[in-house]
Amino acid sequence: DAMGEAFAAVHSETESVISITAPRTLATNWLASRLGSFQLARPDLAVRLHVGDEMIDLLAGEADVGLRGA
Repeated sequence: DAMGEAFAAVHSETESVISITAPRTLATNWLASRLGSFQLARPDLAVRLHVGDEMIDLLAGEADVGLRGA
């Protein structure tokens, strides 16, 4: 029972967090100015931002959303 409760707590915590990965230039020039209004519109959802140019494996769960410029 305790194990099930622990997994349920972690699952509910991760449902309230969205993890976004973006390269440095996209994150600073475009995304950063939009995160504030997103947070105001969705106060129940926390944003975790990973800024870096390396590719993140979305299928492995390293991030929920990956933004890349063309």
